[in-house]
Amino acid sequence: MTIQPPNSEHIRLCPDCGAQLLTWRSTKEIACDGCGLNLFLNVAAAVAVIIECGELLLFAVRKHDPYRDMLDLPGGFVDPEESAETALSRELQEELGIDVASARYLFSSTNKYLYKNILYDVLDLIFLVNSTLSILWVKPDICEEQWEFFKHPAKQEYYHRHNIGWEQVLSAFDRGHPEPYPRSSLIRGIPVSLSYASYDDYARYLAKAKRGYRINYAKMEEVLQRTGTLTLKAPIIMRCGNEALLFSGYRRLCLAWNYGIVPYVWLVTLPQL
Repeated sequence: MTIQPPNSEHIRLCPDCGAQLLTWRSTKEIACDGCGLNLFLNVAAAVAVIIECGELLLFAVRKHDPYRDMLDLPGGFVDPEESAETALSRELQEELGIDVASARYLFSSTNKYLYKNILYDVLDLIFLVNSTLSILWVKPDICEEQWEFFKHPAKQEYYHRHNIGWEQVLSAFDRGHPEPYPRSSLIRGIPVSLSYASYDDYARYLAKAKRGYRINYAKMEEVLQRTGTLTLKAPIIMRCGNEALLFSGYRRLCLAWNYGIVPYVWLVTLPQL
């Protein structure tokens, strides 16, 4: 019976003598009828990691072909003389710049990897890593956020509608308190204007954001990945009656939300006039 493996059209010359006298004895064994070489295309081993971060699973986005820009698990092929655990540590350092203290083996799965017309049979070894990334939230400085009150165009309607003045904000600010704020458009059951809480809202917002905004987010993300921890000033949410407003700190919120970390905000309650 003639065997036509998927790679037979692209592997035609003997790697030893160069003759075009190859016979495929199986889907993985090649024999040269000229020099007698036997070559086995054995299954390649690869590692991949599922990263648990809070309530989220973190995925990477492929930077190169094949499947560029698609979601992927961090990982890669095992190099010669490497254990799966060593390969996993190396790949996470190369791809994400992070070190892991331990990883738990979960399962294996067969896979196929097409690269430059050659189809590789792969055995994926899947591991689980629990992220230890953390953010320490400290009380913000309201005086650093004056632009948000006096200049931010999207927030002026809220201030006018609730008759909020800057002196009221200053007076109420120190009576605020830290409040956990999981990804949601509500805080304590009250709607938060300009929270853009869903991931789709975040993606649309980021697409419209200025380059400097994205660069600053990337800098915070780089420090968090490299050191494992970050100290940030808490975002500010102002509440007046049954409506709240994300006053400042959306970028910091998104960093925490995107890594499965529950952020803390500085919740300020303003009196209704």
